[in-house]
Amino acid sequence: MSRRLIAVGSLAAGLIMTTAGCGSNTTPPAVVATPAPARAITTVAPKPAFRPTPDQISLSLKVVKKTCYGSAGCNVFVQIDPSFSFSEDIPAGQKWTVIYEIDGGEDGPKTNSFVISRGSATGQVNYRFDKKELVSTSGPNDVLTAIVTDVIAGDAS
Repeated sequence: MSRRLIAVGSLAAGLIMTTAGCGSNTTPPAVVATPAPARAITTVAPKPAFRPTPDQISLSLKVVKKTCYGSAGCNVFVQIDPSFSFSEDIPAGQKWTVIYEIDGGEDGPKTNSFVISRGSATGQVNYRFDKKELVSTSGPNDVLTAIVTDVIAGDAS
């Protein structure tokens, strides 16, 4: 019973203390709410997926063999020599088909493709293509050029 009286007595004392200033002309202290400091939210944009583009691959042609037949023109065997300017390595397991055209032949542009994938060393690109391609020209001085027209995902060969 003495514990109940102490608890009731403490409660009564608290009420008296808080209501003591109710009739006076004093203003209670102002309560100022301060907002919590703003937390910076940092978002990291996902790394874009690797996607080679035609302008990152340049082709030169090496003449492997040329046989000319006077006014009948020439048969020229060429081999492509690609170079790559990717800003990152091809991801492991990915393959891309590079489509290109050889122009300057007698029969118009010749379209072909080769496949690229990641090499075993950093920055290395593996590629697989036909060893030689035959292009007929109208004469021995015709100039052949090669340009990449598209790059598609996967091995489309």
